[in-house]
Amino acid sequence: MISLKLFFKKFDTRVRFYSSLEGCRRVLELGVGTGENCIDLHRIHPQAEIHGADIRRSSLPDYIRLTLVDIEKEKLPFPDEYFDCIIISHVLEHIRDFHSLGG
Repeated sequence: MISLKLFFKKFDTRVRFYSSLEGCRRVLELGVGTGENCIDLHRIHPQAEIHGADIRRSSLPDYIRLTLVDIEKEKLPFPDEYFDCIIISHVLEHIRDFHSLGG
């Protein structure tokens, strides 16, 4: 029973988070992986243009625009201010020097 409660708490938190992104036209997820976050975001905001960036190619739905990039070694190939929102989930623990990102 505890795991079911944790699932619903996690689900409710995610839904509230994605709902808070109302008005975001372009969203980028760094470390998109399997696309789970982008898929959930698309369900709530189907009008948003969703981009995912990752070091590896994965099988993603067509509505997620995948960019292959190593963010520790390469600059993201987008102009400044291109995205209204950037999501980073379960990525920073894999970055050696996350303070140097974006600089």
